[in-house]
Amino acid sequence: MVLSSEGPGPRVVQQPPSHAGHPGQALVELAVIASFLLLLILALFEFGRAFTAWVQLGNMARAGAQYGSMGAFLSPSDDVDAIEQKMIDAAMDELGSDPTIWGEQPAVTVSKIVKDPDSTAEPGMGTEAVPECIAIVQVEYVFRPIFPVPGLPDAVRLARTAQMRVQFRPWYDPTVDPTGGCEDVES
Repeated sequence: MVLSSEGPGPRVVQQPPSHAGHPGQALVELAVIASFLLLLILALFEFGRAFTAWVQLGNMARAGAQYGSMGAFLSPSDDVDAIEQKMIDAAMDELGSDPTIWGEQPAVTVSKIVKDPDSTAEPGMGTEAVPECIAIVQVEYVFRPIFPVPGLPDAVRLARTAQMRVQFRPWYDPTVDPTGGCEDVES
């Protein structure tokens, strides 16, 4: 206990307790807290990498589906198979010069340009009732953390899907193909 002469009258100032009887306690506390903080920082780092990959997969899927929705307009001489290949190319072009995400190449799948199962248009309802086609692109990626944590999986499969309505179908001739030029979803 120390007496202080500041202010009116003497005041008692408490000193912090001494750790003289517990050598190394502060070091142990620092080690426990520092290891927890390091684990937290590594988890945030890995979450950031996984989130970046997930956003990139969404961008790739949208780019492929967007090309599928306008591909026939951009390349009218191409058939459906050529447009589907260009949908894959458009998705991969979204990655830029390095076609990988964190060192691994994602898999791009085009689910054919198919008839929209929610379309209410039926053949014979008039020219405005052409069945709608949709272009579907799915992109998959296996995320592997740099710092594996025991008890958690070594790899996580991330997947994003995008679909867009096909805007222009030059291959569609209602007199030849009343289904709208799209494949059925079941096929």
